[in-house]
Order: sequence, then structure tokens, then C-alpha cells
Amino acid sequence: LPNVLSATEIRAIYDSNAPLIAEGNNAEWRVTSGAAEVWGNANGIFARNVSGVASFALLNADGINANTWGGASETFDSGDAMLGSNASGKSNAFWDSSTGRLNFRGGTTTRAYIDSNGDIVLSGETTPVSGYFKWKLTTGETIGILAGGHSASQSSGPVVIGRAKSASESGVVTVWAQKHDETSSALAQIFSTGNFIVDLRSGSNLALSAQAMQLQGKTSAVNAATVLAYFDAHSSGTVAAKFGAAHSFRAQDDGGTVRDLGGSIFKWDVAASASRRSRWESYLYNISTAHTVLSVPYFARVPSVYRKDTVGGTTVQNTAAETTIFSQTIEANELGSNGVMTLLLGGDLQQNSGANNTLTFRVKFGGTTVATLKVTVVTFAGTGGYFIHGYIANANATNAQRGFAMLVASKNGTWDGTSADYATATIPTTSDQTLSVTAQWQTAHANAAVFSKGGIIQLSPS
Repeated sequence: LPNVLSATEIRAIYDSNAPLIAEGNNAEWRVTSGAAEVWGNANGIFARNVSGVASFALLNADGINANTWGGASETFDSGDAMLGSNASGKSNAFWDSSTGRLNFRGGTTTRAYIDSNGDIVLSGETTPVSGYFKWKLTTGETIGILAGGHSASQSSGPVVIGRAKSASESGVVTVWAQKHDETSSALAQIFSTGNFIVDLRSGSNLALSAQAMQLQGKTSAVNAATVLAYFDAHSSGTVAAKFGAAHSFRAQDDGGTVRDLGGSIFKWDVAASASRRSRWESYLYNISTAHTVLSVPYFARVPSVYRKDTVGGTTVQNTAAETTIFSQTIEANELGSNGVMTLLLGGDLQQNSGANNTLTFRVKFGGTTVATLKVTVVTFAGTGGYFIHGYIANANATNAQRGFAMLVASKNGTWDGTSADYATATIPTTSDQTLSVTAQWQTAHANAAVFSKGGIIQLSPS
């Protein structure tokens, strides 16, 4: 004011109830309550809490640094506003008038913002380096995170994390599509235990109907997808009538059309609860028809080729010593208590010594002979052949075997010989054991020779 007002003039202003306007002021107003204060001046309106930490600011001038009202060093301009503190370890909401953006920050780092179009944007690429959403229980445990992931020159996209609440639980990420009435349509789940579940149910949780799932591949981010595999699941009637479902596989032919390849089904032979029995069937397609190639009842055991030798190579010639012509280690516990090994072995032989000569093959398991096969080979010109078929089985125990084998040796049209034998053994199959075959001539001669040409071992476990 140009001069000091008298008491009468001050009273007149008060009684008039007219607004009081300060057209120019080099000072400021300030309201305090202990250490907390709010003040205003030409630069804006500012506040600090009882701890001296910035609580809000409305800026009315450019180049104002936040440390002047308790914040970290950061310059604001006219029209900006901040709610909270920009100090390290504090969160705040910052309105940036120059960009028209509302930023949600930790300290001075923006983690998310609402842009000028009203879009909500997470700022940053990977967790926990920058912006992400967290889901926390009221007890404080984080059970979910939504973030963005980026690997330079490789890939980028959203990252969804499902975190277990405790060590006794598993984390899970669920994608669930529902109909308008909230019934389940499709569900996919990934568990921290390594399980992956895709549930293609339709309608209620127990409904069974035809469903399909495709696996597709792309050679680039923009080209059309190629169907790699097509899984069909067909069910009808009740669950008891179809154990599981039929799963079909499809692939594109060279013309780009998806075609049936084959499939597999598990079903009941007998569905009655008290006597139920199941079966596994697999089928393959030709141009239009499915052909069953495997049908396995519940009691069957499917054999596998344990070893295949297509070379052989051992020769027993001009010696009367017992010589190993085939050998394979059977690893511990492969047979169980009722497993079966089948041996098929063959080759050729020559015996032109001028006199009969006895040839003996021995089938051994764990060093014990389980079959001795002996034939007298007459002298002949040219080359003959032999074939051994052996069988060794655990007899309801891992250390009790029954074994038998048969030998056929022949020079077709000149000489034929056969032999068979049976024996038992007590070899512990809970440790590695060797299955072998040896050959031995009674009399050594340069023209008496056995040549191994290979064989296979099939194993049918318990």
C-alpha cells in the first residue's frame, strides 16, 4: 500500500464485505502447523509434511527446482504439478504440462503414465528394472506381475508372471476364455512345476464334444502360419464309454492342404467299474482310410529292440577255443521281475575239412550258460548258414531265470542240423549283466569257420 491505513479505514474495508485484491506483492503467504507448512508465491503453491518431505506442488513459473520445497533436484515449469515426493524411495504423480502426460513415478523415474490420448502405458521393458504391475495379497505376498520384456535384436512383448505365495504352493499363469454366461470355453495354464495344461472344454466343465488344437509355425514375424500339427479330440457318450479321447495328428501336404496322418485312442474294453479293462489303439491313414496298426490290451507288454547289430564281423576259424561272437550289457532293473529277453542271431559257416566236425554254440547270461546248442557238421563245399533263436525270462523274481534256445544250421540240399536246450539260472538283474553267445569247433581246421553276421535283442519289461 502507498501509505499506512488508519484503524477507521481498516474497519471500513472489513465492514464492506468486498473482496480484497493484492495487485502486486514481493512476499508470500504461509500457513504452518508445527513442521508442516503450505505456502504460496509467484512461483506457485507448495507444501511439506511434518518430516520436511515434499507433499505437493502447483507450479506457476518456469525453472523451479524441487529441492526448494523438500524434493530431489529436478526442474519444473509453469503448469506442472506434483503430488507426493520425488525423493529416492518415494512415489509421486507428476503432471507434465509440456507433454500433456500424467506420470506415475518412483523418485524421478516414470514407471507408468496416462498419455494425451488417455492411454495407460507401462514405461520400461523388463521387470524389476522398470515399470510393471504387481498383484499383492493383503498379507503382502506378490502373486502376479505384468511387465514388458525385450531382448535386443531378438524379441519383445508382454511378460506375465504367476508367483507362488509360499514354498508349499506352485505359481501358475492362467489364460481363460469364457462365454457371455461365464461358462468355460477354453483354458490354458502353465505351472512353476513344469506342467502345461490346455483344456478345450465347451459349455459346462463336464461337457464332452469335438475339439481341436493346432500347433502353427512361422519363419518370420509377418508371413502366414504353417500348420505343424493338428490334434483332434473326439468323445461321445459318457466318460465311462471312452477313456480319455482319440487324438489325431494332421499336417500339410505339398499342396498346402491339411491332411490326416494318424492318431491314437485309449478306450474301455469293459467299462463296468468292477471289471473294467482298457485298450490302446493307434492308426495310420492312406489316401482316405484309417488303418489300425497297433491294438494293445491292458495285460500286454510292447517289446522294444534293445540292441541291433547289422554288422557282426567276428570269425571263428582254425581254432578249437571257445570264442564270443555276440555280447550285450543288459542294464540294471531293465527286466523287472517278469521281463523277457528275445535273442535273434545268425551268420554263415564253412566246413570243408574232409571229416565231420562238431560245432557248439552257448547262450550265456551273467556268465552262466543257459543253453548249449551242438550240431555235427558234415564236410561240404561252399557256404552254409546258421540261425539262433533264444529266450530268457525272469520268473516272478529279479534273480530267477528260465532260458531256452534253438539252433538251425544248414547247407541247403547238402546237410541240415538242429539243436535245442533249456536251463535255469539265478542271476541278479538288479545290477548290470552280460548276454553273450559263443561258438566253438571240436577240431581246429583252416577250412572250418563260423562267421557272425549280426543280430538283435528284443526286451519286453514287466
